[in-house]
Amino acid sequence: MNAVQGAAKLESKLYRGTWQDGTLDIVAGGCLALMGLPWIFGYPALGPIVPALGVPIWLVLRQSITAPRMGQVTFTRQRQTRQVRWLLSTFGLGVAALVLFVVLYKFVMVRHEGDSDLLAMKVQWIAGLPPALLSVLSLCAALMLGQGRFVAYAGLLILAGLVVAVADLDPGWGLLGAGTVVSVIGMVMLARFMKRYPVTATNS
Repeated sequence: MNAVQGAAKLESKLYRGTWQDGTLDIVAGGCLALMGLPWIFGYPALGPIVPALGVPIWLVLRQSITAPRMGQVTFTRQRQTRQVRWLLSTFGLGVAALVLFVVLYKFVMVRHEGDSDLLAMKVQWIAGLPPALLSVLSLCAALMLGQGRFVAYAGLLILAGLVVAVADLDPGWGLLGAGTVVSVIGMVMLARFMKRYPVTATNS
C-alpha cells in the first residue's frame, strides 16, 4: 500500500514538473494578446480563432524544446482520463463565458437603447467582462495542472478587466496587456528551463 501511495505521489510530482518549462505560459499569453488585437481593431469575432492556432504551436514547442531535454512521459490511464475531462470542462466554460458576454451585451443594448448615458455606463462595465471571465479558465488550469502561478494569472485578468472598465477602454487592451505579461513570464521560465536542462548526447 505504501509503495502504491509512493508511486502516486511521485507521478503527481512528475506531472506538475512537466508544466514548468514555460511553453504553456508563452502560448497562452500570446493567445490572449492576439485575441485582444481583433477587439482593438473592431473585429472581435476573430478572437476565438486564435486559441485553435495556439494548440499546434504549443505542441511543436513541447516536441522541439521540452522533449529533447526531459523525454516523453506516459501517465496512468486515470490521470489521462481526468486530464481529458478537465480539458473538456475548461472548453465548455470558455464557450459559456463567450455566450454570457454576448447575451449581456445584447441585453444591455436593447434594454437601455433610449438612455444614452445609462447605456454608456453599462457598456463601459461590460467591456471589462472578457478578461474577467477568462480568469475562470486560468483557475481551471491551476487546478488541473497543479500550478499555482495560474491563480496569479487569474488575478491579473480580473485586474485587467477592472482597468478596462474604470478607464473606459476597449476589452482588447485588457487582453493584450495581461497576455503580454503572461508571455514574458513564460519566456523567463523557458530561459531558465533551457539553462537548467541543456540538450546533451545522453538525453537527445
